[in-house]
Amino acid sequence: MELIERLVEIKNPTVVKAIETKTEMFERERFALVEKAAEPLPNAGKFEEFIELSARSLSGLAIY
Repeated sequence: MELIERLVEIKNPTVVKAIETKTEMFERERFALVEKAAEPLPNAGKFEEFIELSARSLSGLAIY
C-alpha cells in the first residue's frame, strides 16, 4: 500500500508517463491472456495425430 501512495504523489511528468505506458502495456497483455484463456482447448486427439505423423516421418529416414 505504501508503494501505491508513493506512486500517487509523483510529480515528475517523465516518471508519470513511464508508469502510464507500463500500465497500458500490462493491461493489453492481461486482455490478450484473458481472451486466450477463453478459447476452447484443442481436441485431445491432436497430440496423438502429431506423434503418429512424426513417427511415420522418422521411420522413413535412412540411417547410414
